[in-house]
Amino acid sequence: MFFYCIANRSALLAISFTLSSLLMAEETTIKILVDNSYPPYMYGTQSKAEGLYPTLLREVIKQSDLNMTVHAIPWKRALALSESSQVAVGGLYKNTLREMQYDFSDPIFTEYLWIYVKANSDISFSGFDALKGKNGAINLGWSYGQTFDHHKNSGIFSFEENEDNLTNFKKLITLSRVDFAIVDGIAANQILLTHNYSDEVKKLEPEVAKNYAFIAIAKKYQQRETLEKFNRSLATIKNNGTYQTIIDQYIKPLAKSP
Repeated sequence: MFFYCIANRSALLAISFTLSSLLMAEETTIKILVDNSYPPYMYGTQSKAEGLYPTLLREVIKQSDLNMTVHAIPWKRALALSESSQVAVGGLYKNTLREMQYDFSDPIFTEYLWIYVKANSDISFSGFDALKGKNGAINLGWSYGQTFDHHKNSGIFSFEENEDNLTNFKKLITLSRVDFAIVDGIAANQILLTHNYSDEVKKLEPEVAKNYAFIAIAKKYQQRETLEKFNRSLATIKNNGTYQTIIDQYIKPLAKSP
């Protein structure tokens, strides 16, 4: 009986140790959540994230010992999960509030946001006062950078928040529900080409915002070391040319306005 109890105890300890090891392995895997509806930068599904940012992120992970995976889900849900779970958000812009809440990686890319209006619109853009009294379309849950967010929150213009940029353009072009849409130039070019909208809109100069995209993890999870490893691996793929190859694959075909 004595040896039987010891054997059972040893077996239980072994099972417990195995389960603990599995749980620890699971806990150290950090999911990077990206938007599932922002092509060509990020789109797809939870099991198959696609686009520029997921491709870059997977290459950074591949070049390091980081235990991270990439998943595409609705953006608003990604932000909510980043506040309540130990996950990273990919493709996030900085603003003052977020800098208090998150630790950020080095930038993974730079996006340029523009105002798009109907081709026959008389709206011009020399500053945010030019949008006074107008109604705009933006993406649901998105920050467009500190300057734009300040003017948006001041009430100088109204806005509708939509699930994606395609909906923003549809509300501008086919439904005439808004006076302008704020869209990144590369993302806009893809939509305009795919849906034959090129003759329906014009892009106003100058750009409304220049935003760097990062990955970020809530400060409370103390993952600064993880982000530093990420930064080193990001620098590696920039130095060996892999980064530019991936950029060219996604961005080069869309760099010029249609």
